[in-house]
Amino acid sequence: RVLFRSQYHFIQPRFFIEEKIDDYWSGKNGHAAVFMIRCIDSCPVSIGIIIGDDMNNYWIDWRPINIEMPFLNLDEVHDEVEQMIQIASELSKPFEFVRMDFYLDRNRDIYLSEFTFTPSGGLQVYPSRVNK
Repeated sequence: RVLFRSQYHFIQPRFFIEEKIDDYWSGKNGHAAVFMIRCIDSCPVSIGIIIGDDMNNYWIDWRPINIEMPFLNLDEVHDEVEQMIQIASELSKPFEFVRMDFYLDRNRDIYLSEFTFTPSGGLQVYPSRVNK
């Protein structure tokens, strides 16, 4: 985790949204599930879902990229995740690459927490263009 945070070492955080969210699955325990939607040229291309220290990655059509953990039933939040994808598509229009992190609370309200412009702390390379 230190490698992924190193690019932010000069920023003093005010609070962590994970600590404030009453998470859909786990409640208010400080470890809310995060949905990371990665967009290239305003096209969502993949989704990473982190719970605790575990992360699963999927292509936008839900084909697994890598699976680290047995997973939650995502079917029950399908509509909310589709809404997150649509929001990410709209908000990513000005950027060549951006990852947007979303959270889902017990009331099924969606929260956008951040835009990230360096994949995997600057360690991951994505293609510069995708076929539309």
